[in-house]
Amino acid sequence: MKSKTTQEHHVTSLVCQTIPGSTKNTISLVEKIKGAEVHGENTNGKIVVTLEGDSQAYLSESIEALRGIEGILTLAPVYHEYITENHSQ
Repeated sequence: MKSKTTQEHHVTSLVCQTIPGSTKNTISLVEKIKGAEVHGENTNGKIVVTLEGDSQAYLSESIEALRGIEGILTLAPVYHEYITENHSQ
């Protein structure tokens, strides 16, 4: 008998305010987080970040890691989507 497993994929995006002048360094620290990608920045220190992972718990951990990065002042969630897929084994 085949069993079914459910696999999740989560994507969330955030706008982060960084300390102006430290944005480049902050971006390099953000990109060290697995599943994190910076998609843009402006001259005022705002950056757009997406996080991808296989669970809501992983995204929560990643957001907490972002909060801990020196140079990030605020995080504002913009979007969250999750997809589930059923697989037969």
